[in-house]
Amino acid sequence: MRIFLLVLLTSFSLQTQGQSSSSQHIQCTLDSIDHDSLHSNINPVEMVIQEASQNWSGYAGATNILNPKHGSVTAVTGTWVIPTVQKSSNQTYSASWIGIDGLSNGSVEQIGTAQNWSNGSQQNYAWFEMYPRSAYIINGFPVQNGDIISAWINYVGSGVFQMTIENVTRKVYFTVPTSYTTNLSAHRSSAEWIMEAPSSVTGILPLANFGKEIFLNCRAIIEGVAAPIVNNNWQCVELLMDTSTRAIKALPSTVSGGSNFNVTWEHQ
Repeated sequence: MRIFLLVLLTSFSLQTQGQSSSSQHIQCTLDSIDHDSLHSNINPVEMVIQEASQNWSGYAGATNILNPKHGSVTAVTGTWVIPTVQKSSNQTYSASWIGIDGLSNGSVEQIGTAQNWSNGSQQNYAWFEMYPRSAYIINGFPVQNGDIISAWINYVGSGVFQMTIENVTRKVYFTVPTSYTTNLSAHRSSAEWIMEAPSSVTGILPLANFGKEIFLNCRAIIEGVAAPIVNNNWQCVELLMDTSTRAIKALPSTVSGGSNFNVTWEHQ
């Protein structure tokens, strides 16, 4: 990974409520995802000192990228647009998410959406995961191509994380019951904004051609400081997704406005 010490251009207050005033809470059901065929995280990032990951592309922030402080991250938020994936002769997969941990440890607390090409059509759904435990599909949460999605993860104490996902376009949101989002051993040492090639027990799955994924308003609270990706209070790393032979799979842009970037698909 390439490490960047970045300068904060503007200050802000991180939203932590998890929904806009015009959105309505909806009831959803949760189904555990089969790790043999769908989303999981095995080997999220190869090593902190490397320049690339084989399944993550985007950005991460921490007190120190090489030696992140445990217990330093209390919140992360971000917004993205559901892409239209290209047709494929085989099944392909992609996941857009925000999360805490996973950069330098074996757990990830994350919530996001999946955009897959399966059985001749695009299949979208919302999900969350407290890896290494099973991921869950959020049944009944609307996810359509072009929808604007926002998500929040807040650490509320005693190992409990509050996870909320909002469809800004449809004006609905869902908060995951905290009975699903408790992890007393979570390090809380990094925050992430990621486009992922999901994995199964057999390895990393083919990356869906999502074209260009847009991430906006990517912010976190680290060591009590609420800041966008670009700031002078903590460090940031850009994650380039490539294959084992170093062919680029997904390429993040530079950060604009402190908190916005794109990820461009390059290779399956």
